[in-house]
Formats: sequence, C-alpha cells, structure tokens
Amino acid sequence: MVGGDAWHFVNGTVIFSLIYSYFVYGWLPGESWLRGMIWGLVLWVALEVILMPVTGSGVFSDHATYAFARVLGSLMVNAIYGALLGAIAGVQSEHAHHVAHPA
Repeated sequence: MVGGDAWHFVNGTVIFSLIYSYFVYGWLPGESWLRGMIWGLVLWVALEVILMPVTGSGVFSDHATYAFARVLGSLMVNAIYGALLGAIAGVQSEHAHHVAHPA
C-alpha cells in the first residue's frame, strides 16, 4: 500500500503538474484556476475510463461497491486538485514573464 500511495503522490505533485505547466496550460481557456480545474477533470475522466477498468472496477467504477459515492468523491477531489494546481501554477507563470532589471 505504501508503494501505491507514493506513486499516487509522485503522479499528482510531479508528473501531472509538470505536464500541465509545460504542455497544457497554454491551450486551455479561462482564468488560471479554471484551466487547472479543466485539467483535473480531464485526469478524472482518464482515471474513470482507462485506469478503473484495468483495476477491475469497471468504467466509472460500475463494478465497485458504492460506485456513485466513489465516482462523485473522485470527481470532487480532482476538481479541487486542478483548481489549486491552476491557481498556483498561474501565479508562477505570471512571475516567470517578468525580467528583473539591473539596478
């Protein structure tokens, strides 16, 4: 279980964040938080359509116990993750465009 938790942490904090920052951010519309939320929802759809069937839970966890609660909880957590990622990455990208002038 510890290995799975570590992999999940690395995916969310490093891999998907870098993909968002370097490749996805410029393509999405809206404010930074909205761009991040869209990215979080894209990840959620990929999770529910690709990863969950691989684990045996079915598409949108339809074979799992309490499927609706799992899907709804996952949707909310991914939306919050994306909004926070977008808000943080957006602030950073705005600062990256400012060049310090020598005094």
